[in-house]
Amino acid sequence: MPFRFVNIPEWMECAIYRKDRILPITVREYFVEVKGQSEIWQKMPRRMLRHRVLQQCVRLAMG
Repeated sequence: MPFRFVNIPEWMECAIYRKDRILPITVREYFVEVKGQSEIWQKMPRRMLRHRVLQQCVRLAMG
């Protein structure tokens, strides 16, 4: 039987504020776009989504 995602947020958003910028760098990642098929995504989908959004936000903010 396939795993069903229950109570998973549709998206998460991260904002990083930098002293040298007026506005924060903000990233929103959608679960359906980033979910993986590995075992860890099946066990901890909310945590993996949180990690993915933080990863992308840092990548953009620190360049």
